[in-house]
Amino acid sequence: METGGCYINNCSIKNIKIKTTGNQATLIVGGILGNSENTTISNSFVTGLDLEVSIGVKSGVGGLVGYGNGALKISNCYTEGKIKSQGKNVGGIAGYLNVVEIDNCYSKVNISTTNDNVGGIVGNLNSGEVNNNISIGNIYTTSGLNALNRIVGNITNTINSNYAYENQLLNGYNSDETKGATLLRKEGVLNLNLGESYNYDKREEEILPKLYNEEGTILLPNQEDIFLDDSKMLESIDLEVENIQATKPNTTEAEVTVKIKNPTEIKITGILIEDMQIMEIIRNVTQNGVTSITVRSMPTRYYDSYKLVGIQYKTDNSQEQKTKEVENEVKVQFYKEIYTYEDWQSIEEGTYQNYRLMADIDFNGKSNVKNNITVNRLEAENNVYTLKNITLEFNEGNTGLINNIKTSIKNIAFENIMLTNTAQTENYFGVIATSSGEIVNIKFKDITIKAPKLLYVGSIGGINSGNIKNVDINNVWVSGNSSIGSMIGYAENTSNSVVENITAKVVNISGNYYCGGVLGNYRNSNSTINNVHIEESDISGAKDYTGGIAGYFSGCALNTLEAKSVEITGGRYVGGIAGAASSCETKYVMVNESNIVGETCIGGAFGSRGTNNLSYVSVNETSIIGSSSNSSYVGGVVGQCVWSSTYYAGVTNSIIKNNGEYTGGITNSLVNSIGTASIGYGFVENTEISRKLLCGRINRVWKLFYDS
Repeated sequence: METGGCYINNCSIKNIKIKTTGNQATLIVGGILGNSENTTISNSFVTGLDLEVSIGVKSGVGGLVGYGNGALKISNCYTEGKIKSQGKNVGGIAGYLNVVEIDNCYSKVNISTTNDNVGGIVGNLNSGEVNNNISIGNIYTTSGLNALNRIVGNITNTINSNYAYENQLLNGYNSDETKGATLLRKEGVLNLNLGESYNYDKREEEILPKLYNEEGTILLPNQEDIFLDDSKMLESIDLEVENIQATKPNTTEAEVTVKIKNPTEIKITGILIEDMQIMEIIRNVTQNGVTSITVRSMPTRYYDSYKLVGIQYKTDNSQEQKTKEVENEVKVQFYKEIYTYEDWQSIEEGTYQNYRLMADIDFNGKSNVKNNITVNRLEAENNVYTLKNITLEFNEGNTGLINNIKTSIKNIAFENIMLTNTAQTENYFGVIATSSGEIVNIKFKDITIKAPKLLYVGSIGGINSGNIKNVDINNVWVSGNSSIGSMIGYAENTSNSVVENITAKVVNISGNYYCGGVLGNYRNSNSTINNVHIEESDISGAKDYTGGIAGYFSGCALNTLEAKSVEITGGRYVGGIAGAASSCETKYVMVNESNIVGETCIGGAFGSRGTNNLSYVSVNETSIIGSSSNSSYVGGVVGQCVWSSTYYAGVTNSIIKNNGEYTGGITNSLVNSIGTASIGYGFVENTEISRKLLCGRINRVWKLFYDS
């Protein structure tokens, strides 16, 4: 359900079950609302929730709301049930929220995921206020404790006055880590004041509060008792996992030892581990109220860790085997080994598993090559192995040979791959559609990607986190509509990540907006880009933001960027390194033997720069041309500087030509409405500068050549 500027109150949802399957570009699921905007939700509840959600590039899963934006307010609401998800941004009340206020809510939703940004109340909070809420349900993710928090998944520090039950299990264990909440004992939870919208009459029976209607006159209908502890409703079996140890005697088996607190010494008969087959019980001993059981097991799926889900037992008065449900992490890692085409075809769809490429695989002559797979890890050890000779056709977005990399891809080469996509208005397309993991030692050779109507197109369509190191790009041709690059089309929210040691040769990029030789549209905060080199390439953007390395940079530090023998043609914002860079401290930039042609804001290195300094720049044997009679802001280094200073910049043996007005040897436009902006220690040498009203050759000008 989508809403805009509306109110939801006095709403009750009971025993709701939702299950999704397959990979989807957008996967937003909520108990009441999937996608909401400018909405107020109050005095409402969801109980008996059962959500099982598959994979989505843009995902948000919540007990109440999946995705919320724009003055969303949630108050006096509660949720109860369970969520199982393979996507990220999962919360007991809401999945992903931007501009929001959540007050006086509680959640007793047990969450189990294979991804990150997991919170007892909110999965991912971009901006907003969260006040006086309490998280009670257990939280489990195979991504580890760093991927979850008790209140807001992506915020670790305690947020205002928010609370969690101290017996809440994190990855199956009690923990004294606050993880974003103030911890309360049982009495504290039952006596917590969530406001006058709740009725607390049954707190003595350890029953959580119920809601009044918005007028506060009568209880909302269909509210059943929700006990703080499930043991009040179920047979009380006093078994608690104390410790788990796992070892691998070989690459296909694990020996798992579980120590269980068993004060009444109930007969333990076995254990259950999700996605593992128990082959035999090696040891099963009970002494002094502790049972130690060791099993030999084999994975049926291949993950970084596994989940202990059950303890099997028999009581003295019954021979019937029963199971106590638990959720505890078994830390042992397995890979499925991929040797052949048949192994590749056997990759299971809709799961994030680990795969180890053990040999080159040639798909020449093979039909129906399995594609759009999702993986946690795809790696090769001690060698680079190649996937080659693949041709695929698509007619939808969020597609590629690989749909998504969650954790890492290492030591893999892709060669002679042709991908086409005839979809009209979709996002994310490439050899790898999207990645949120680490990318290390990767090669893209002889790649052709044609998607003329799509956004976010490249060897990797889009990324949202993870370091990228040691990537070699050779003879890659990419065409699309917007955000197009030979390596990455679009990047955002990759805070503190590093991109370094990237080489690109013989690259051809064509599109409309945000066209870059390596990166199309790179929008990040606190990330660093080091040592990127491109040569012998052709980048063409019909509209805005075209550059030799990137169409657009934002919020990152740039160091040691070089473009050599590159032909760059664009409309507005065209540069030898980037069409534009905003809030990017930049050092050590070289542009050599290149031709840069555009209409407005054209620079030898950058078409436009906003804030932060640029220093140590060399533009040599390069032509910078404003092609239109209306062209403006043409500079040897930067076309237009906005609150940005340039130091130690040299333009040599070059041509700067403008068929319109406003031309400069270093830059033409120096805008200084906030702070300071300046040019220092720059020179222009042996360079021809021409425009409508001024033509001439500059043999040597020190410090500044600036003509307005």
